[in-house]
Amino acid sequence: MFNTARYRHHFILLCLVSLLTGCFKTAPTLPDWVSNKPQDHQSYYATGQGVNLYDAEMNARSALAADFSSTVSDLTKIYTVDDGKFQRQIFEQFTSVEVSKVSLTHASVIQQEVSDHQYFVLLRMIKSDLAVQLRHELKAEVRKAEVAVKQSSTESFEQWWKLRQVLPSIKHIARNIALLEQIEGESYTNEARLVTAYFEKFDKSYGLRALQIKNKTQNKNIKELISKQLQRENIAISEASFWQSQDYIEVSAEYAHQKIGQEFYVDGVLWLRLKSSSGQVLSEFSLNGRGVSYSGAKQSKEMASQVLYSKLKKIEIIMKLVD
Repeated sequence: MFNTARYRHHFILLCLVSLLTGCFKTAPTLPDWVSNKPQDHQSYYATGQGVNLYDAEMNARSALAADFSSTVSDLTKIYTVDDGKFQRQIFEQFTSVEVSKVSLTHASVIQQEVSDHQYFVLLRMIKSDLAVQLRHELKAEVRKAEVAVKQSSTESFEQWWKLRQVLPSIKHIARNIALLEQIEGESYTNEARLVTAYFEKFDKSYGLRALQIKNKTQNKNIKELISKQLQRENIAISEASFWQSQDYIEVSAEYAHQKIGQEFYVDGVLWLRLKSSSGQVLSEFSLNGRGVSYSGAKQSKEMASQVLYSKLKKIEIIMKLVD
């Protein structure tokens, strides 16, 4: 007769053995250079672990970038501007400077080891190599930012917009200054002065921002929509003046008609352009919308216009034009 009790006993015993084996499975043995990472004045070091060599190296590079982030956040002076939503952005961007964009091409793997199917690598970046790279980048970014800072005034929205466009360069300059001062122990006074001058002009131009709205479409609601967004961003709305030209947002629409069978198709394009007082296009973007009906092209055009307006209401118009 089949003894189920005995086999049940063996089954339970086997499960317990398997469970205990899993519980006491040993962790991979760490190389000495993982627990005791090398330290010297000539190089940066980082370790990484992964299921293969590539993953381990990528994790080590991420760890090295995180070390830079901590360093720069501690050393970088925070520049704040009373600029509504932009104030928060600038503060956050300078608190966590874009260290992830620091090129790590000079970093190389100097140790690697496999333990229990886990890969470990030791990454090293020589500080002098990084300094050469940062100085080269700094020179290029300073050249770009200097033009905007020296040529700009604080008299128009256009000038503020031009300063806003070089903000990425200013961020990179501040980042590289912080790293270079730590590596070399020298002050980059002229470059730091450029950053300060930039924010002084940026701050002054903020209070003088004003835009006129030129709505060339038949939808009167568009002007009201843009006006509300300008007010939310603390940008004054200027009226047309015979004596003085103003920077402005221009809204226009284009439509293309075609009939396929019994259906009337109208494809619309809504253009929003930020223009200087001289009519130069500073930035622009467009939205597409289609209307289809059996009643005729007029109704299809109205439907396309409604689609365009619905899309426009979902967009941060000013941010889109500025960024």
